[in-house]
Amino acid sequence: MLCAVLALALGVSGLAKPQLAQAARDEETDISEELQGVKESLSDAQNEVDEIEEGMKSAEERLESLESERDDLLSYIEKLDQNLTEVQDTIDSLEASMEVKQEEIAATQEKLAQAQADEREQYEAMKLRIQYMYENGSMQFLELLFRSESLTQLLNRSEYITTLVEYDRDMLKEYQQTCQEIQDTQAALEEEYSQMEELQAANEASRKDLEALMEAKNEELDDYSQQIDG
Repeated sequence: MLCAVLALALGVSGLAKPQLAQAARDEETDISEELQGVKESLSDAQNEVDEIEEGMKSAEERLESLESERDDLLSYIEKLDQNLTEVQDTIDSLEASMEVKQEEIAATQEKLAQAQADEREQYEAMKLRIQYMYENGSMQFLELLFRSESLTQLLNRSEYITTLVEYDRDMLKEYQQTCQEIQDTQAALEEEYSQMEELQAANEASRKDLEALMEAKNEELDDYSQQIDG
C-alpha cells in the first residue's frame, strides 16, 4: 500500500515540473514586458522632461535677450533725452540772444532815425545859409570884406566866411558818414538775427525729430516690457 502511494506521488511530481517551469517562464516574460513598458514610459517621461528643460532654457535665453535689448534701449533713450535737453538749452539760449539782438536793432533804428533827422536839419540849415549868402548877402559879405581896416582883418573875415562854409560842409559830411555807419551796423545786426532765425529753425526741427524718435523708442520699450512681464 505504501509503495503504491509513493509511486503515485512520484508520478504526479514528474508531471508538475514541466508545467511549473512553463509558468515561471511565462511570469518572467510578463515581468520583462512590464519592465520594458516601464523603461519606455521612463524614457518618454525623460524625453518630455528634456523638452521642457530645453523649452525653459530657450525661454530663459529669450528673456535674457529681451532684458538686454531693453537695457540697451533704455540707455539709448537716456542719450536721446540728454540730446533733447541740450537742444532745448540751445533753443532757450538762442531765444535770449535773439531778444537782445532785437533790442540792439531797435536801438540802432532809433539812432539811425535821429542821425537822418540831424542830417536833414543840417542840410536844410546849410541850404538856407548858402541861399542867403548868394541871394541876399553877397554884397554884405563883400562890403564886410572891403571895410576891413587892415589886411589882417580882411584875412580874418575871409577866413571866417570860409570856415563857416567848410563847417556846414564838414557837418553834413559827418552826418552822412554817421548815417552810413549806423546803416551798416543795422544791416550787420539784421544779418546776425537772420542767421539766428535759421539756426533756431534747425534746432526746432532737431527737437521735433528727437521727440518723435523718443516716442517711438518708448513704444518699443513698452513692447519689450510687456514681453518680459508676460
